[in-house]
Amino acid sequence: MPWVVTNISLPDAGIHGQLGELNFSALPFLPQIDLHNNSLRGALPASIGSLTALSVLNLHHNQITGKIPYEIGDLQSLRLLELLFNRLTGHIPASLGNLTMLTYLLIHQNMISGPIPEEIGNLVNLQILELSNSTLSGLIPKTIGNLTRLNTLCLFGNQLSGPIPQELGRLVRLQILQPLVRVGPKQTVFYPFPRRHLEPSPSECGR
Repeated sequence: MPWVVTNISLPDAGIHGQLGELNFSALPFLPQIDLHNNSLRGALPASIGSLTALSVLNLHHNQITGKIPYEIGDLQSLRLLELLFNRLTGHIPASLGNLTMLTYLLIHQNMISGPIPEEIGNLVNLQILELSNSTLSGLIPKTIGNLTRLNTLCLFGNQLSGPIPQELGRLVRLQILQPLVRVGPKQTVFYPFPRRHLEPSPSECGR
């Protein structure tokens, strides 16, 4: 009987190498990859989209470069995506909006640029959205107001501009909000919902 890999969990293991050396297409039933806090380099390969059973992808605190591949939108079982503290560049792919099961999206502390895609509003199960400390630009999309299960929203340390959408007032479960710090050079701080909903804790953002 052939061996079947059911889990890859090697955090803090001193692993070096290129992510592209993994043959993801040979692991179609893999539910979890946790390789955080290692020394993995190179780009996240497009072949990762073949892992359609994947629910956890945790690669934070590595040295991953390049763009988030469009094919990541094929991981429609994904519930947790942690790519924080890497060296990712390029834009957030619109295909990320396909991940409607996602509850945690943490891709902060990278060099990701461009706008926050409108499709992020499709992630209706999202509880934590952490996009801080990159070089994102443009408007905060109104569709973030669709994320009514959100309890943490961190967007500070980017180059966002324009008004704060009134639609954020729908986010009544928010406990941690840091989208309004340094939104733009002349942006007026405006909270479109009662402040009693919030327990600001900047230390929770950007970790």
